[in-house]
Parts: sequence; structure tokens; C-alpha cells
Amino acid sequence: MVNKKDKSEGSTYKPEFVSEKPTCGEIIIDKGSVQFGTDIAEGSGRVVSKHGYKGISQIKATLELSNLSSDFVINAFHMVNNPNNPELQPFGANYCDAGGNNPDWNCQEVDLFEANKNVVFQHTMHIGDGSQAAAQNYQYSYSSDQKRCYPNLAPANGIKSWGDIKVEKPVNMVADFDSNGMTITLSQDGVDDVVVYTMGPGYQGSTTFDTDALERWEKGRQQGYWLILSQWQDLKASWAPGSDHQWYDWSCKFGDLCTTSDWFKVYDIEVVADGVLEAPVIEEVEEVIEEVEEVIEEVIEETIEQVEDHPVTNQLLVINNTGQDMKANATYCMQAEDCDYVIKDQDSLLMKTNIIGGTSIFTLYPLGPKGSDPVNGNASQTYGYWSGAGHITSDWQNNYSNPTPWHPAPPANWQFEFAFKNKGDPLKEEVTISIVKSSETDK
Repeated sequence: MVNKKDKSEGSTYKPEFVSEKPTCGEIIIDKGSVQFGTDIAEGSGRVVSKHGYKGISQIKATLELSNLSSDFVINAFHMVNNPNNPELQPFGANYCDAGGNNPDWNCQEVDLFEANKNVVFQHTMHIGDGSQAAAQNYQYSYSSDQKRCYPNLAPANGIKSWGDIKVEKPVNMVADFDSNGMTITLSQDGVDDVVVYTMGPGYQGSTTFDTDALERWEKGRQQGYWLILSQWQDLKASWAPGSDHQWYDWSCKFGDLCTTSDWFKVYDIEVVADGVLEAPVIEEVEEVIEEVEEVIEEVIEETIEQVEDHPVTNQLLVINNTGQDMKANATYCMQAEDCDYVIKDQDSLLMKTNIIGGTSIFTLYPLGPKGSDPVNGNASQTYGYWSGAGHITSDWQNNYSNPTPWHPAPPANWQFEFAFKNKGDPLKEEVTISIVKSSETDK
């Protein structure tokens, strides 16, 4: 539905959405409304708007967040722009963002909110050049400072309290956009409005955007942004808003992503924009996705059968010298799609893959010292196989391993480093992981 307004103000649209196959349960979609789960059924996954919006100047929505009870489950509303192909709907394999999904496309991402349960909210503009490594301006807000699992919440530069706005009641959100950036305001009947995002300095470590970044933002805004809502969980990197700033009590048990009666809804969504981008019509989307997944499963099974007796194609010896046990993961390891490990302190692990098609990623998660920010680091190396031999296709530095001397990842207050033997050899490389810069609180 389009409500024509004065041309200088754009037109008002009530967006429609299409769902990718839910992670679990049911996602309820209506015009201008998306609900993840119900009182009697779980529901998690991602939905994408059927249209992109050119020259977007405002988004209004009402947030129903009172039924969320799972800590470390992320509830989000964001929008993305693909500067190389703005008409391409970010659906399925074409999904992109500034978090490493299809990084070669250098997609821009604007997070209206990413919420840890319904307590800590992160609001971010990723409008730099470089996808996951790009500059970003992030600011936080919180609905309560009385939740046991969320200590140390207090107003400061880049973090604001919701004041008298209660998360137990519907919350109105208005995001305004122009060539200078974004402002997000929350409101509720009978209490003062709260502005949770403004342009300028953000939380410590954020970028204050320069002229080039704002020109990139305006170019993307005129090209068009697609709206995306989602509910998800990141257990491998152990990340949720607030977790990397000592605002989460790690003794609290993580909630389950798929939990009956744990749900949230965003409704009365309206977009003011100059025009729309048309996505190709996708009929019977769920059936198409199921067919594709069946084909993928068949390919995986065939690949596993092919490699069942195949020798190791790539391997890595990891030595843990961090002072703490360290988690690790390998995708497409020996005869398996995914392998999780724990490497004891001062111990070693020989990680292996015998993949003969596609890629395998070895990832390490070193823990920082006590009181560190962030709690853990992330290091990965990508492997492939062709012409009868294994290859390193993207090394530790190229994969933005951090926080390290290569990539300090401010505001991180610690770093780890690598010591190599046979560096770059896909079968003989050895790497020792050590902490080289401790947090101030650990000194």
C-alpha cells in the first residue's frame, strides 16, 4: 500500500515481507507486521522485505518485546544496501551484510536495533568501506539496570537508559534518515521520549564518520535499502549485544533460541521513501527452499561418501599457550560437516580435513585475561583443495583474526599473537597462540 504525500516528503509504504525457512517454529507475517513465535509455539529465523526503498527518510514501528525471556538470544531489525547490485534482494544465498556475509559485495548495514533478550540494545551504522573490517559507529541503550544477568549498565557516552519507557509495554520507534545519517527515537504514552542514536561520537572505539563515509551512506540511501528482521543466536563466537563490554554476567545460562512462549513482534511498520526497488517474484518460497536444501543434502552426502577413504588434504597443529583452555572448530573436518574441540592450556591439537571440494575453515577462540574486553578473540584460516593438493585460500591475517597486533580491534584491551613453524604450508603449519597484551584490570 502506498500513501502519496508531498513529493519533498516522499511516499509512505507499508512493507510486506517474505520468510526464509525458519530456524524453528513459525514466523507470522502480515502487511507491516512480523512476529517470531507465539505463546504456544517457538519461531526463529529471518525475513526480508519484498521491496527495497530508495531515498529512505523514515521508518516507524511499534515493538512488542515483553514476552522475551531467553538471555543471549538476539532479536533484530536492520537494513542493508548492496552498492554493486542494489536491486538484488538479500534473500537466501544473496543475503549480505557488514558482518562477513558475501564480503566481496561490500554491503552497507544499518542496525535499528540488535537486542540481547530485551535488555541491551545495540544501534549501529556500518557504512565504511571493507565489509566486516569497515569502520562503524555503534551506540547502546538499555531497558533496565535491574536484571541480574546484565550488571554494570549505566548512562555514559554512547550508552543511554530508556528512562521511564517500560519494555513490558509496546514501544514506539522512529528512525529518521537524511544525508547526514540517522537518528532513532523511542517513545511511549505518558513518558519522555528517549533518543538512542544520534550522529557523532558513539561508544568507545566507534568511528565518527568523515565526509567520505557520509557520501557513501548517501549514495547507498539513494540506491536503496532492504529491510530485514530476525531472531538468532551466536554461540560459536559467544556474542550478543553487551557481551563484549562486561555488561553480561557469564555465570548466567544462555537461553535457548527455540523456546515456546518466548516471542517478539514488530508491527505498524511504515517506511517513508522516494520509491521502491522491485524484487523478482518468488512463488512458493518455502517449497523452493526445501527443494534446494534437499539437493544440498544430497551433494553433502555424496561428497562425504567420496572423501570417506580420502587421505588428509589439509591439517594444522595448534599449540595453546594462552593460560586457559581454548575452544576450536573445524568445518568439514574428517567425514563430518562440523567439529568442535577444546584445547587444554599447554596442550596441542592436530586439526584435519580431507575435503576435496569447497572449503574448510579452522577457527580458534582464545580467551582473554580476567576482565578482558572482549571476553574471547577469534582467529580463522580457510582451506581448499584442487589439482590434487590442499591450499590455504585465506590466511589468519586476511580473515581479520582479532584482537591481534595485526588487527587490534579497538576498544579491545588485550591481544593474542601467533608463533609459526612452516607458515603457509597446508599440511605442515604449526601455530602457537599466546597472550601478549593483558587487560588493565588483570595487571
